[in-house]
Amino acid sequence: MYDWGVLRDAGWVQVILALLGIGGLIPALRWIWRWTIYKNQNHELRFIDHMPPGHNEEPFSVFKSVPMGEHELSCFVRSRYGSKIKEINFRFLNADLSNVSPEVVHVKTLGGWNNNRLGALDIDTEGGIEAEYPVVRVLSPNEALYFRVGVSAKQSWSGQLSFRAKDDTGFRMFARHPFRVLGA
Repeated sequence: MYDWGVLRDAGWVQVILALLGIGGLIPALRWIWRWTIYKNQNHELRFIDHMPPGHNEEPFSVFKSVPMGEHELSCFVRSRYGSKIKEINFRFLNADLSNVSPEVVHVKTLGGWNNNRLGALDIDTEGGIEAEYPVVRVLSPNEALYFRVGVSAKQSWSGQLSFRAKDDTGFRMFARHPFRVLGA
């Protein structure tokens, strides 16, 4: 008959717990990567003075400020780690991340530049605009997509311009930039 008391030996228990811990650690690290770092820090949204070549980036720490009225702004979204993008959305958000009323400020038009060909555009009721790529865009690390964003600013306001990307599985990634509408 086999002596099962050997399995109660502390050395075996430690080995089994260690194996279970390593097995659980890898999925936990994958989850942290995908749902926190990758989701919220993979893309960066930056404003530029004009479309490439020879453009200058505006510092991220500075609000993009515009007076009230209609504006067409140049910007890019750069992927730090690479990504797949099927759908995009631009909209303005308050400090609490709620949507801004279109009566205050809203995205009016959206255009791609150069190799960034957008599919059908859809203006939503929340002051944002969505576009879908005809084919999934695969971005390499540090590759950027350039956009012309038409903005209608009707009231003084400050918050963020938000970019949301969705991949072909529905996974969402975000980038935001401080934005301010100056009064008359």
